[in-house]
Order: sequence, then structure tokens, then C-alpha cells
Amino acid sequence: MSILLTGDQMNAQEIVDYGVCVLEDELTPEAYSEELAVYENDLAMLKNEDVDITERVEKAIDILEIVNIYEE
Repeated sequence: MSILLTGDQMNAQEIVDYGVCVLEDELTPEAYSEELAVYENDLAMLKNEDVDITERVEKAIDILEIVNIYEE
């Protein structure tokens, strides 16, 4: 899986931060999941620095893919 980026490559934390912004600002909880708890849990996981950064990056990429589906 690859992410098309312009300019400099994003580091792992920047990808996670972007995923949080997208989840909070661009996706409604209803658009993300049928269950509010899923949205809240995923958002909390992205913000939790005790969770492995690889897991957080993978979740952020999943979120960005959802946005791409809505934009197509």
C-alpha cells in the first residue's frame, strides 16, 4: 500500500496526526461506522501515544482510504 504525497515525505507521527484531523474534521461518526463506540475507540487509539506507532499509522491509513472512497 502506498500513499501519494507531494513535497516531502510524511513521517509516522505526521500520518497519525493527519488521520486524527481527518477523523475529527472530515468524517462524521456516522460516515465512519454504524457504531459511535467504534469511532470513539479508533479516535482514542490514534491519540494514545502508548499504542505502537505502527498500529496507529495503519489505522490512520485505513481512515484516509475511507475518505478517498467518499471523494471518488
